[in-house]
Amino acid sequence: MLFKKKKSISAVPTLDLRQYTPEALNEIRSISAVALILLPKNPSPEFVSAYAQIKKSAVAQELNVSADATINSINGSAILNNNSAAPNSIYMVNGMLIAGMIEAERNVSVIVNGTVIVKKGSAIRPISVNGEVFETDFDENNIIMFDKKLEIDKNFIRCAKQGVFVVVDNKIIIDKDVTEDEIIEKDIRFAVGNKIICSKELFGCIQNRAHVGNKIITHEEYYEFEKKKYGKHA
Repeated sequence: MLFKKKKSISAVPTLDLRQYTPEALNEIRSISAVALILLPKNPSPEFVSAYAQIKKSAVAQELNVSADATINSINGSAILNNNSAAPNSIYMVNGMLIAGMIEAERNVSVIVNGTVIVKKGSAIRPISVNGEVFETDFDENNIIMFDKKLEIDKNFIRCAKQGVFVVVDNKIIIDKDVTEDEIIEKDIRFAVGNKIICSKELFGCIQNRAHVGNKIITHEEYYEFEKKKYGKHA
């Protein structure tokens, strides 16, 4: 009698098993190194039994999801709101997420590896977040985003729109000659996934105007750290 060889599934970001039958699950020997496994929202007892027989290792998360929900992956910083987020969707974001106004009936959920900034009143649903979550108010039409690093000088401040929300995935370096009065006059606010580097004189102002995933440090602290780590400035 011939037996069908079972397969192994390994090293995939997302494994969607929602449409699998118990018979199809019986053909899987093992699952390993998977960030997310999607399972039916209301699995049958037969499905549950067959799935339990599969050997699993290094599986970060299992999630029960309705069959009609769409899964979307975003690598990098993103903005989601009523205009950009599809109804009945799950977004997997590897980076900073700015969650604008999203109505509850749109049923939008997120899995985020990074900092999340949520507009007050937004009904976005975080499933899991590997990072800080901040709720605040901001103008969705007055946001500028940068992926890695942003250096802010007096010219940047002078040209910035009034009340702009500056969002950076990694770090912001504010020049030493930028003053508190200049930032307050333009009503600039910040969100950063990692850190903000500024002068000692600006430290308190930035604390009150920024959402920071890691920390705020002075130029002296930053350059001393970089010198020890790399032997040079980053």
